[in-house]
Amino acid sequence: LKLWQSFFRSKAEFVTTCNVCLDKLEHLRQEKPIRSPGADRPTRPGDVSSDDEDEDDAARYDPMIVVRSSDEGKMMSKWLEAARARLGGDFPRKEANETVSRYIAALRKRKLRNAQKNAVDHIEVMNNVEEDSSGFGPVDLSDSSKRMMKLWVQKSRDSRANAMRQRFNTMQQRLADTLSRIKEEDDWFYSKELRVKGTTLETESKRLSLDREVKEAETAAAVRKAQKKLDEYCHEMDIKLDARRSALEDELSSKFPSLQNEARAMELRRKLEEMKSAHDSEEEEAQATIGTIPDDMLARHNEAIKEIEQQIADEAKQAETTWSTFEAERRRAFAREERAIQRDVKDRQNDIQREIESIKQSSRTEIEQHEKLWTEEVSSWLAVAARKVSVKEQEDQRVDAAEKESRNRKRRMQRRAS
Repeated sequence: LKLWQSFFRSKAEFVTTCNVCLDKLEHLRQEKPIRSPGADRPTRPGDVSSDDEDEDDAARYDPMIVVRSSDEGKMMSKWLEAARARLGGDFPRKEANETVSRYIAALRKRKLRNAQKNAVDHIEVMNNVEEDSSGFGPVDLSDSSKRMMKLWVQKSRDSRANAMRQRFNTMQQRLADTLSRIKEEDDWFYSKELRVKGTTLETESKRLSLDREVKEAETAAAVRKAQKKLDEYCHEMDIKLDARRSALEDELSSKFPSLQNEARAMELRRKLEEMKSAHDSEEEEAQATIGTIPDDMLARHNEAIKEIEQQIADEAKQAETTWSTFEAERRRAFAREERAIQRDVKDRQNDIQREIESIKQSSRTEIEQHEKLWTEEVSSWLAVAARKVSVKEQEDQRVDAAEKESRNRKRRMQRRAS
């Protein structure tokens, strides 16, 4: 509750209104021209919608479901209890069930008008909310929202720990100042028990300070050990990924020549060269025999060459398709493996982070329990000792003033006698 109150005080904003300005605006609104009554198109049945727009406006935001056993649920439950205690009366209110039912009905209507693929899921969530009214149910938060909430909780814990430490240091300083003004020769006034109690509390405070330093050193060592374990695991996964990536590139490099079918391509190119040579010889022989090259011979030669060239192009296209398919499959498999390793790394990071938070919280709780008991004892001791010290100092000042006045009076009488 205190964490919520401090957060509310730091983030609260006040909105003020001016009654004079509001009156002017209302006056201007009333002075606007109003349509005079007269003939107009009558209202038809189709002009009136059966939808309840007010209910839709009330259900403008989706419900947020928070688990009661979580830190957020506990904080909201404490806030609700405090708010009810301040308002007073019986809870839930008489009109609460009707309001909630109307709100849930409005939510259902709005959800049913959404896209078909999300309608079933939304209706199921609303049905779960209606069936289990004792809990908040599951809540779906984005990664950024989770990080923000975790950061807020962590900062709240750190702020609380710093406040506890500051209070301990302040009480320790007050104890030392008050105890330094209580002398042993004044036990007739303060009592020996009070002075010994203060000395014991001062010794206890030094021991608690030393225990805090030891605990903090042990906690820091445990945190470093956990962080080192996480760094080693992440480094191991990076090495594994690099090795797997290198193996993939080597596999692709070794498979490339075999999938390109270079032997078949070289055979077709050699066949094309032999065919061109044979065609050239045949054309030279025809030129020497009849003095010209027949057109049907040229057409036949060109058609044969085009056929071989088409075969070469088809072979190259088929090899490229085979290679692209093989490379895509291998890279998709590597991407799946990489995502799995990254998920493992993220899970390990979350586990280590929870372990670190547990170590810090355990150490912090143990220290704060002892310091809280000590602070309560010191507060009780200071309530008595500070009052007695104040009374003693006032009495000493009064006695000193009386003695000074007596001495001055004696000196004046001596001067008069002389």
